[in-house]
Amino acid sequence: MAIETAKKKFHLIAWLKGKGKSGQIDDGFVTRADFEARLRNIHNALGFDLFGETSFQHGIAHSAYEAQPKLPRYGPSMSDAWSVFQSAIRNVRGPNSLQVVDQIVSEDILTHAVTFGSPHSNFVSRSSLGYALEAKDMELRPEPLTHGRARVVFGNGSEGDETQVERLGSLGYREANWTLEIENHKGEREIRTPRLNSDGQLLEDYLVVSNVPNMCSSETEACLRARAALKQLVNGPREERQTEAYQRERDRLVAASDDSRIKRVLIVGGLHGPGTSAARAVFGEDDALDRLVREVREHGLEGRSWQAVYKVGRVERKTMVDRIRDVPDLNSVDQIPQIFPFDN
Repeated sequence: MAIETAKKKFHLIAWLKGKGKSGQIDDGFVTRADFEARLRNIHNALGFDLFGETSFQHGIAHSAYEAQPKLPRYGPSMSDAWSVFQSAIRNVRGPNSLQVVDQIVSEDILTHAVTFGSPHSNFVSRSSLGYALEAKDMELRPEPLTHGRARVVFGNGSEGDETQVERLGSLGYREANWTLEIENHKGEREIRTPRLNSDGQLLEDYLVVSNVPNMCSSETEACLRARAALKQLVNGPREERQTEAYQRERDRLVAASDDSRIKRVLIVGGLHGPGTSAARAVFGEDDALDRLVREVREHGLEGRSWQAVYKVGRVERKTMVDRIRDVPDLNSVDQIPQIFPFDN
């Protein structure tokens, strides 16, 4: 696949069968009422039902594809992140609730979505967070139709081999040491770059969880365009606002810009593989998930767009099955994330 010419493609891995409701909970330590209350909190934080009409994707824009086009469509770190959601859904909705697929598609995403991988490796992430689709350009591209301003910005990484990450094992390629640029609540900007050892081995990483409108959905785009048109209409000349034509157009745009038309996407992606894999420490543990929901609520961002940043304080190189992998020490993942609004 030539990623220079790819347009919002993604690797569809699964979707939920039908709308359905929570099924029997196989957990002797949590009552059904407690578990459903926790799910409602998650839904409120996201602004959509994670266990409703949702599709799941992996990214296919990774820099390694240029050097080794025969790589698998997604790596083990993305599989780690997906496995947590897969287990939870089958536990809550039942073992046959997922339709698992394996295909590269380029089409309208007419469901809410969960996608794995940062904008460096995922076209859905790249489009929804406002970046250009070109593989090597992580510059934000502001457009008239904008749904927010990111305070957590993914950078291109440092220049030169001495600042590149050595990826060993079956892959054997080098990639930039990607950076985060974060604007804190005081308006101050900070660059965060994962530490490497002298051989280029990754020693730490960052996981970013983003909850934003899904800009790979025509329904979302149409809704946001209607909002922009409505804003322009109501700020028009006073005399025009007295006409029947104005009233009809205003009513049409109000209906077209209803929140229910917006499809949302939960983006789970690290700067590197270990960061993505660390999603197991966030979404696989009830206490950690409760803390995320609580932080979102305390920042007044329930149902709105937000980003959460977790530092993965320790990355270890291990031989796992038949390959060498850089994996996160899950005990080193931040207990409480930093929460940032995706400002409108």
